[in-house]
Amino acid sequence: NGVGTGTTGWARVLDEDHLGGTIHPGGVDNAYVTDVHGDSSGNMILTYTGYSGYNATYDNGKDRYGRPLAAGKMTGGVNYIMKLSATYGNEVWKKEVPRALSMCTPTHSAMDGSIFCGYTMSSSDGPLDFGNGKTMAAVDSTKTGIVNFDSDGNVQWAKATHDATFKSLAVTRSGAVLVITGAHPGSTRRAPQNDLLSRIDTTNGNEGVVKWTDTGSGGGTHGFRGVQVSNDDPDKTQVTTFGQINEGAPLTLTDSAGSATTVTSRGSYTIFVAAYDAADGTGKWAMDGGSD
Repeated sequence: NGVGTGTTGWARVLDEDHLGGTIHPGGVDNAYVTDVHGDSSGNMILTYTGYSGYNATYDNGKDRYGRPLAAGKMTGGVNYIMKLSATYGNEVWKKEVPRALSMCTPTHSAMDGSIFCGYTMSSSDGPLDFGNGKTMAAVDSTKTGIVNFDSDGNVQWAKATHDATFKSLAVTRSGAVLVITGAHPGSTRRAPQNDLLSRIDTTNGNEGVVKWTDTGSGGGTHGFRGVQVSNDDPDKTQVTTFGQINEGAPLTLTDSAGSATTVTSRGSYTIFVAAYDAADGTGKWAMDGGSD
């Protein structure tokens, strides 16, 4: 009935169903509940890992300072993607997936309602079966994986894109434009110069193909911190991203065509925002703000 006087809606915890019955006795790992979204009907799309048991005496060793860590470990983990009803919070559907998904974003088209998810692929994963006859082949290095589900949670396609760890994604309401950010292996907070911004094709027959990539800028001292895409007509759709610039470290943004502009810090930490043409990845504008 909602939380607080005069409210409506619902609230639930993920180790229980909407009526309070336990479904995951070992608890829920919230590490992948990172991108909760509503679909065109207000239903909630989310991912999580539920556990069937808990080993209370498991020795977790010590932290990097040599201090003992608390004992205990969840066991029997299963990864899910789930749609919860806007009305009661009950499961409209819940699908088991072979790999935890980092971020899932639905489109808002009443005709489609598909869901795009991203995760970091590893050579230790091996081949993954996402069901519905769709598999992700094994990889021999770290890659970004993109998985597309329909509105009922059935996999439509699963593709590997870049030799990079997955960071974030955004998609237009129709699903026509999908953009992602990622970081190449070895890229760190201190040296994220290999961060990338890409548009991924979603058209029939070309699913998962990279249309363009900007790797010239790397996103500054912290890499690209996020990305969004507008929902204008196809000739005006804009990709917007942002990041941070540290003092004494100006950032040159280079687009897919090699054109460049520089944003800079003025004495302390600065935020930059940059816009690209979604059609071809060419730069539109950039600005910086903040500092002293």
